[in-house]
Amino acid sequence: MMFFLASSIWFVLLLQMFLYILSKGFSINLHLDVINACKRFFHMIGVPYLEYIVDVLIFYTFGALCWKIASQAFATWRMQWKLKKYRHEQLTSELCQRYYLKSTDLVVISYPLPFAMTMGILSPKIILSTGIIAFLTKAELDAVMYHEISHKHNYDPLNMFLLSLYVVT
Repeated sequence: MMFFLASSIWFVLLLQMFLYILSKGFSINLHLDVINACKRFFHMIGVPYLEYIVDVLIFYTFGALCWKIASQAFATWRMQWKLKKYRHEQLTSELCQRYYLKSTDLVVISYPLPFAMTMGILSPKIILSTGIIAFLTKAELDAVMYHEISHKHNYDPLNMFLLSLYVVT
């Protein structure tokens, strides 16, 4: 519940920042602009320099947000390219059948070190290495797979990405 409340407040603040940037860039007069109301209040109480501080904070926040989204998109693209290169088709199809997953939900890569993760913001995928498959027993692999499936179904990569955006902004 608190996550939803914090997300809602964060979204409203970002929307206000976006509307403010639109009003500054395109000279649009928006009547529901809270930031301009705050700036008028600062001017009215005799501290007009706070208006400039608010401008700097808003443009910095919006720039940092755009940078974080762009860098995440680039990292995702680069990782998907690498995953295609090392994909192990036979093990991927076997594990998809065993755990009732679509072929787009799981990727097994040929890599000797054991690791398992779930990645992808809008369409999460489970990534396993051949190293972890060789290292674990069937029961341990089941536990790892069900753990990663729960991350996938809960959209945990999206939640982590949103939390990182909260930190940036």
